[in-house]
Amino acid sequence: MIAFYQPHMTGRHGMTPPRFRLLALGSFGLRCGVAAILAIVSVLPMARAQQDPLTIHPPQTVWQADGITAQIAQLSRPGVRHSGRLLIAFLDPARFEADVTDRLPVFSDAANAGWQLTVDGGFFDENERPLYLLQEGPQVHAPFRNGTSAVFSCRNGTCRITHARDYDPYQPVDVAVQSSPRVFANGAPTVGVRNRNTMASRAGIAITRSSQVVVFATDRWPWQGLTFDEVATMVAPLIDATDILMLDGGSSVVFELDAPGFSLSARGSGRSVPYMISFFGTR
Repeated sequence: MIAFYQPHMTGRHGMTPPRFRLLALGSFGLRCGVAAILAIVSVLPMARAQQDPLTIHPPQTVWQADGITAQIAQLSRPGVRHSGRLLIAFLDPARFEADVTDRLPVFSDAANAGWQLTVDGGFFDENERPLYLLQEGPQVHAPFRNGTSAVFSCRNGTCRITHARDYDPYQPVDVAVQSSPRVFANGAPTVGVRNRNTMASRAGIAITRSSQVVVFATDRWPWQGLTFDEVATMVAPLIDATDILMLDGGSSVVFELDAPGFSLSARGSGRSVPYMISFFGTR
């Protein structure tokens, strides 16, 4: 008889507390079980990392242009060998246009003298259909759904994050994406967020006190990511946010910033993302 450690995975959202199973094994099964345990021990730092305090080092500005400032903040934990990066882009809503795309746009220095930033466009099902509202102008790719989610929307150079109960799905918008959870609302962490201490790669969108839009994402594996609680208590003050809406994380993270002579990227584990939001600098 051997106790077998089995991490329980929860789809794209990270790891929940482990379960233990008792397995009856013969001599051959015992050897296989020991080998499996040794392999699983290699992922234990990920589980322990949830107990290690996070340090977000001061962000460094790596690129600026009209309407955008890109920064990188190094992330570290004392019990984790690998460090990570938090990629941050501050956007001026009056200096960009946005649209919905089903592929990463091809950026051309000759065709576009500005910049473009692409981020994953919320959650989708196994058939690659968006679960919540996804809209570009009058074109609705997926309808609005009532619930505890929130909507990021822009209209005529003004952007906001609105709880679903307060959102009017019939109002004209330039772009809108509905997602969940809204981990920071009206200048304070949101109460009742589920799985707030689960760690995973993260992507999100925020509104600052000065009404800027902030798009952020963490690096891919081997960095284990952030918890929702860390986003609400540490990332929010870092970017001076009033509201933060999380986008799909884990293997679905997309953050692609491209400009003439510059690029900055964070991707998940390669999962195909069917819909994304692209922000384009205006000239």
